[in-house]
Amino acid sequence: MARKKQTTEPVEMNPSLFLNIHWYALTGLFVATGFFPVATFFGVISLYKTIYILSWNYAFHNEYIIEEKGIFVRTSIRVDYTRIRTVKSETHLLMMIVGIGNVRMATSDVYVPEFVLTGIDNFKHVEHIFAEQSLTNRKGVRRIDIDSFSVN
Repeated sequence: MARKKQTTEPVEMNPSLFLNIHWYALTGLFVATGFFPVATFFGVISLYKTIYILSWNYAFHNEYIIEEKGIFVRTSIRVDYTRIRTVKSETHLLMMIVGIGNVRMATSDVYVPEFVLTGIDNFKHVEHIFAEQSLTNRKGVRRIDIDSFSVN
């Protein structure tokens, strides 16, 4: 009898709104100094960027990751865990202070050679999970990845 794979609800995550801190700071600076036309301009940009990040979603399924983002044009990227080759995390000082970072994954997918989870909480834990998940899902999979490059 064929064994069914266990399916669970995907874990979903959004990037942090802290990614927009510079837009919020510029808006506040121009409001405080009384330059309201410029403050309005930066306020509109801040609002757009906030809505954009709120519409940005990562869904972690058992065998793949889906990233969806966009307001006017919605894009969706799916990366199988078996395609993930290496995983690394990165952060800078301001992001470290609030506890967010980026997780970069090099993949063997033709359309998505690098997949980045941007501005996520608990990024070190997420990096570890994806490294383990990619190794676990790659076992027993007969896939040959051929790297090619040209020297100019």
